[in-house]
Amino acid sequence: MLRDAVVKALSAPPTANEVDAFRTAPDEPGGAGALLVSLRG
Repeated sequence: MLRDAVVKALSAPPTANEVDAFRTAPDEPGGAGALLVSLRG
């Protein structure tokens, strides 16, 4: 599944070093079909 691949990529180095947090989006901006990603910096 694409979502699983994105979560894996966001969790693994070197990308994980740039990501502060990520979570499933609320229903209005996409719900389970979208992730909200907070980047460091």
